Amino acid sequence: MAYDLSLLPECIGYIMERHSQHPLRPHFSIPLKTVKVIRKIVEDAERYIMEFRESSVRNQMIYIIEAFKLMADKIALSHRILSCMKGEDLIAPDYIGIEDDLRIMISRFTDLQLFYVEIWHEVAKRSELYSSLTYFANIIARLDYLRDWIFIQRKSCEKRRDGLDVQNV
Repeated sequence: MAYDLSLLPECIGYIMERHSQHPLRPHFSIPLKTVKVIRKIVEDAERYIMEFRESSVRNQMIYIIEAFKLMADKIALSHRILSCMKGEDLIAPDYIGIEDDLRIMISRFTDLQLFYVEIWHEVAKRSELYSSLTYFANIIARLDYLRDWIFIQRKSCEKRRDGLDVQNV
């Protein structure tokens, strides 16, 4: 096997990704308490960075700040979704809210990707860009997959509400 799974800590499992050649994606949770600390560090750094004069380095630092903000928001959304899914009394509007949150998250990752490309062109060769864009594509694909799964859950919920056969969703 290309990846030694025994190197993962005992408390961290792995999952296989859909449509991916990468056999190892650790499955773990970052506590919201940690996210709060990350947000504070990012806010402090952002105030400092905004004082820099306009330059390529400043743009790169702003990108990093935006990436950390998005990461923190993605983790918070993940926790919110997991919390909602634990409840068995979700109704269609709950699913619609989650779908909307996922659409916004996908849009934000797309915007961050465009910002990344813009910065990349300032400092590196175009030919080296594509491998980095794969990371964005994989994140967006996972969010799309989750949004699709939530949509299926919503349709199932609506059919149960309407007394229809759930097996034909």
